Amino acid sequence: MSSPGPDGSPAQRKRTRWLPIAGGLLGVLVLLGVLVAVLGNDDPEVGDCVTPEGTRYTAVDCDAPEAQYRVVGTDDDRTGTEFEATPAEGMCTDVPSTTVVLWSGDGQDEDGQVLCAAAI
Repeated sequence: MSSPGPDGSPAQRKRTRWLPIAGGLLGVLVLLGVLVAVLGNDDPEVGDCVTPEGTRYTAVDCDAPEAQYRVVGTDDDRTGTEFEATPAEGMCTDVPSTTVVLWSGDGQDEDGQVLCAAAI
């Protein structure tokens, strides 16, 4: 039991002042997690060099030995199934330097990124 404060009111427990601090720290951690999820997107962009990793292409340093293609443009996103059903000549038509069309995604039935690329 705690002793009364100077004015006769019950004294607050010291633990209660840590509650706002712990809540604030938890909020900061949640915010950092959201930022990493949003900003940590590693989809290749125009100018990046890429290497295959399963059904995805990941950006790598263009001087790296595993770099196979340079992204020179993008086309409309589509599922893997739609990508396979579309002739390569029908994609990346606005990017004349394209020598290969790549699809990067997580699953055949999910939207993926169509990359217009050139071999390195």
